[in-house]
Amino acid sequence: PFIITLSIPEKGKPKTIHFLFQTFAMTNLFPSIDEDEEVIPPKPSSSSDATPNKYAVVMYEVEVWSGQEKWHRSTDNDNIQHPSWVRPHQRPIPNASYISKDVRDVCPIVPPIYSKKKKKNEKWEWETKQWQFDRKRSRQITIGEKYSTKYQPPAMLGYDPVDKDGWEYSTDLKRFDDPERAPRGICRWSDKVRRRRWVRFVCTTKIPNSGEES
Repeated sequence: PFIITLSIPEKGKPKTIHFLFQTFAMTNLFPSIDEDEEVIPPKPSSSSDATPNKYAVVMYEVEVWSGQEKWHRSTDNDNIQHPSWVRPHQRPIPNASYISKDVRDVCPIVPPIYSKKKKKNEKWEWETKQWQFDRKRSRQITIGEKYSTKYQPPAMLGYDPVDKDGWEYSTDLKRFDDPERAPRGICRWSDKVRRRRWVRFVCTTKIPNSGEES
């Protein structure tokens, strides 16, 4: 946060007004308009050479709970309707097969990733062959710690961020977007939704015959 002070004359006497501004750009909580959510900052290194950012496509697999079907993908018969697959910030999934249970079918091609680092004669391609689900939720925990001084990480609350299969639980899908809420890998009786975070790394390659120098 930062403060701007203005002195405004009032009945011949100056009046001081303080304005308090909260800027998200200064906290690095959210990506800038030129950077996608999938930017993964490098791990701290003692090397003199700067380690570049890693880029990855992130997908969330979503299931809902009912007494009859237990945990399952949302159907027209459910009271709670949720998409089975979502990208961060409601971004579209190109060529998606939303009903598929396999993440490889849901996101077969690299979706748009916006980065100032990518040159005009480059394109995004898959860097790794396989998708993997996130067992640590480090990014989510880091955002919470920066967002609120009252934030308590999962370890402090006595549970893991996800269960053994990578699922995080909540009473509602919107609750997952609350940066002050720690990811919870234990299922409570009131939970109706769970999600699993899938990650696959990407890299840039030069477009053949692009006519531009790197």
